[in-house]
Amino acid sequence: MERPLIIGITGSIASGKTKVSELLNQAGFKITSTDLIGHLILFQSNVRNRLVEEFGDKILDLNKLISRKKLSKVVFENPEKLKILNSITHPEIFKYMHSVIANSKSEMVIFEVPLLFEAELEDHFDYIITVSANPENQLLRLMKRNNLTKKAAMQKISSQFSNQVKEEKADYVIKNDEDIDELKLQVDSLIKIFPTIIKRKINPF
Repeated sequence: MERPLIIGITGSIASGKTKVSELLNQAGFKITSTDLIGHLILFQSNVRNRLVEEFGDKILDLNKLISRKKLSKVVFENPEKLKILNSITHPEIFKYMHSVIANSKSEMVIFEVPLLFEAELEDHFDYIITVSANPENQLLRLMKRNNLTKKAAMQKISSQFSNQVKEEKADYVIKNDEDIDELKLQVDSLIKIFPTIIKRKINPF
């Protein structure tokens, strides 16, 4: 059976990629979030056990389940620990994504992948959309959304590729600096492009 077209939506933190995914979903397109997949696999006993083995009981909550907040605190700003985390979780996430693609009855599968470029996953997609915002808007949104200080928000932003880098790497850019009506217009323009996208030679998940 011929595989579906595989599209990735990405963007730096607080850029608005989830809102774009919501608008596409409202237009009838199913979006699979790798953040959600990453959350689900933490309930797998093999993943839980390996993470506890590597990072200790301090990453567990009161119910002895992996706490994403505690886990993030352990690996944030520690490249070696982040590398270990990714080596444990990424294969399981990719396995889940492969299953989504293999079982899809649609001609197109869309994944929302926040760190698509940082994880060097470009070769797994036929087409990549990045949602971008100017630095000032991004910073203010993140501070408000996560109740962060300016310093903490800037640290999170600087831990990812800049919007400029992602724009250069993407096939299509949506700018999220205006109101929701303007964003909807851009999403509508994107949808009109979907039928023209052709498959590339890509690496399977």
